[in-house]
Amino acid sequence: MRWLLVLFKSIARLLLGLLLLIGLSLAWTWVLYFFAPWTPANQGAWLPYRPIVVTSIQQPQARVILYRELAEERQSDPALHLWSGPGSGRLNDGGLRTEWRAVEGEAWQLEARWDDGDYLMESRYRLEAQTPLLIESRARDPGLAIKGLGLAVLSLLAWRLVVWWRRRQLARRAA
Repeated sequence: MRWLLVLFKSIARLLLGLLLLIGLSLAWTWVLYFFAPWTPANQGAWLPYRPIVVTSIQQPQARVILYRELAEERQSDPALHLWSGPGSGRLNDGGLRTEWRAVEGEAWQLEARWDDGDYLMESRYRLEAQTPLLIESRARDPGLAIKGLGLAVLSLLAWRLVVWWRRRQLARRAA
């Protein structure tokens, strides 16, 4: 009967450790998600998966598309041009949520945000003679969860190392 008690204690420790790992993973992922830094653009070069705001005579409402789709959209709609503000807007199209706004007093003029549930991409850019120059951007994707898991494992290892070190110091003082 004693072996059954040892088995239950082992399973309880395993589940507690797993819950701690999951909790730390979620906490680190949350920190990485909300404190993701803006990345400066390389000489205004656009990354293909960054949002940009466009409008057209056919569709007077501004909308956000990805930069890689701009050439294709211009071929299908020759009257398509880049939106230049003022104001802001928001669209919800099923699972896709987009936002944009004009900004004054910064190095950029426009901000665009593309959120499809899995990927969140943001860009800050300005227009110079209808040429968009990317200033900075950031993206958040499911890869943050893997980074969060790695940081959780490192946190647990650091915690175990500190516990070991403190026990060692107490043993030295006792001897």
